Amino acid sequence: MIIEVKQREELFQPNNHSFSVGYKPIAPDTANMLAGLLFSHYPALSVDVNTFVQVGAAEQASNNFRVSAVLKNSFSHTFILQRHNAVAREAEIVFIGNTLRHLLEKGVSVPRLVPAQSGLLYALWDGSIWQLYEYIEGDHYRGTFEELIAAAHGLALFHKILQEFPYGDALRARQSILPPFDADMLYKILVEANVRDTTEVDTLFIVQQDFLKTTADDIIKKRASFIHARCQAIHGDLHPHNMLFAHLKLKAILDFGMMQFSELLRDVSFAAHRFARQYAVYQGGDHRAAQAGFSLFLNEYRKYNFLTPEELQNVSLFIKDELMRRIVHDFSSLYFEGTENFANVAELKKKIMLLKEADFLYYE
Repeated sequence: MIIEVKQREELFQPNNHSFSVGYKPIAPDTANMLAGLLFSHYPALSVDVNTFVQVGAAEQASNNFRVSAVLKNSFSHTFILQRHNAVAREAEIVFIGNTLRHLLEKGVSVPRLVPAQSGLLYALWDGSIWQLYEYIEGDHYRGTFEELIAAAHGLALFHKILQEFPYGDALRARQSILPPFDADMLYKILVEANVRDTTEVDTLFIVQQDFLKTTADDIIKKRASFIHARCQAIHGDLHPHNMLFAHLKLKAILDFGMMQFSELLRDVSFAAHRFARQYAVYQGGDHRAAQAGFSLFLNEYRKYNFLTPEELQNVSLFIKDELMRRIVHDFSSLYFEGTENFANVAELKKKIMLLKEADFLYYE
């Protein structure tokens, strides 16, 4: 009992979540490169290179830049330039652009893309693919009661619209960013960690291997639930940093790079967990507040998009499955391909903590 209480106290604590979207200055050569991009592909904009800043802190990896520009015969506007890495396929970028346009037409609050001079929703420059968005003023989810309800309502309506998605074939044809959870690969990672036993990542896997094996076994035993789960287009990464709020209301859903055709409950469970935990942090970091926020989120979600009793019984299972597939994906790349990305000890600690939190979350 003492161990369980201690474990609960260690969960639902602040992580790297930041409320405000921060920016930092960029080097002059980068500013000039971006100005050249806008001059060549968006000539209707008159740009002041001194206004370029880069999204900083936790969002650094997104390669987003904010800039103020003046449209011809118009007032000053603010835009976000997003750089996609060199391996991003143009077909993927076109798909995301079409998706955003469709969602805007349906009334979903998402960023609006600005067409390049070519008429395309992207531009090629400096070896990368770029997209220009109209800037949306807002901050990340803080954890308030009002924001939690706004998130639940907004995501329920968002999922309802995705039930009839016109680009379903293109979505199914996309290469999966995250393959299904592979328990055999998890066991291989654990074996490799025990063999190496030299890094902090190795040590953490060794210390937590019994917990990870037990969690994997639990997922495998209950996987029959996945067969009957409703599948549709989903966002794939609904966490507080991928939504903007202003005045306690949802302003925008962001980042559709992990969109996929998968179980609806996967999206709902993942979002409910991440928003409920931040709700708990805002309340002072209590597992009871997290559970209350979790049930509140699901109850408010159901007002706009129905969930069956069977689905509600499986929310914890889908949280665990999603986290385990991310652990296996990231750390199989580290151990067997030498690719780090998010495969570091801090990320592993975070995901294991989130896995343990799932045991305290259920619908009531």
